[in-house]
Amino acid sequence: MERSRFEDRMANRDTDTLRKRRKRTAPFGRPSFAAVCVSLMRILLTGGRGQIGRELIVPIQSFGETIVPDRSQLDLSQETELRDYLRAANPNLIINTAAYTDVDGAQDDRQTAFAINARAPELMSQWASENDTSIVHFSTDYVHAGTGEEPWTEDD
Repeated sequence: MERSRFEDRMANRDTDTLRKRRKRTAPFGRPSFAAVCVSLMRILLTGGRGQIGRELIVPIQSFGETIVPDRSQLDLSQETELRDYLRAANPNLIINTAAYTDVDGAQDDRQTAFAINARAPELMSQWASENDTSIVHFSTDYVHAGTGEEPWTEDD
């Protein structure tokens, strides 16, 4: 069995060049479906200046347009502001790493701590459900130390 001339030419081409071309485009030089989907994704990352948020900014940027508001742009303790921001940003994915982490301050300002750590994630979750959007929520050991013999319950 002999190879055709086409097969000979293909065998002699640089395989790295072919691999790069396949990754970038679909047939006829069009962007691949995956590339189009990623370019259309809008990701809202809250808490982008915090410890977890800072680590996520660079990796998630490859998945689409990344919106990272700071506190002056989005105050999570203000329900109306949060709802308006979500409506305007219209993200496909919400990643919530924001939290009120000042443990001593939370004792003095329970209302703000509750608004940021409980009510804001609840509102984001509701909005995500109503708008067919996914949400990822991060929490820390400031809530529970992670120690103990028994599993934690919602009432702990």
